[in-house]
Formats: sequence, structure tokens, C-alpha cells
Amino acid sequence: MLGEYWNNAFLDGVPAISRLDFKVDFDWGLGLITNEVADFVSIRWSGKVRAPATEDFTFILHADDAVRMWINEVLMIDRWDSCCEDVAVTVPLTKDTFTDIRLEYKEYQEQAYIKLYWTS
Repeated sequence: MLGEYWNNAFLDGVPAISRLDFKVDFDWGLGLITNEVADFVSIRWSGKVRAPATEDFTFILHADDAVRMWINEVLMIDRWDSCCEDVAVTVPLTKDTFTDIRLEYKEYQEQAYIKLYWTS
């Protein structure tokens, strides 16, 4: 997925880092998220997933602090103004069909982590 990392909590301006992240599974602890800052950071990942089978899949987000997730341009998870319980959504997917995913994350202070995983 394309990861765009900002040195602010608002996804504002030009990203400080743009790179490919093959999975969203990070635990920065109290360390730097971008090359410059550890707190008040935001990230947007966008990409696609391909379902290995036609069935319902559950996407689970484990994160500190806030997250939002769109599937095929529909906002499916919105925990943008609270922290830190896991959130999940179940959607039907079709085998070998690509599904658009957009995930946004913001870190305010202290611990920072995010993990996206999915299961059928």
C-alpha cells in the first residue's frame, strides 16, 4: 500500500514521507514515526486487496490513537475522535477481485502503533 506520512495530525500539506508499505503492522512505541517526529503525526495508506475466496471477510484495526477506513470509497470504520479499542468491519468479497482500501491514522502523543489484519 502507498503510505503517506505527515509531520502533523491533520493529513495537511505535503507528506514528509511517501513509500510502499507491504503491510500495515507498526509498533513505534515512543520512537519516531517520520524521520523528524514521534507525536502529532498522521498517515494515509491506500491500495488494494485481492480476496482469495468468495466469502465474508472481517477487517480488524488495532491502533493507538485514531483510525478511519474506507472500503471501495465507503467509510466503514470511523474512530477518528477516540482511542484505542480495536474496531472491525465485515464485508463480502469476491475471489480474485481487487477491493480498494484507504486507511487513515493519527497519533497524538505517547505510545504509537497500528495493525490491520483480515480474516474470513
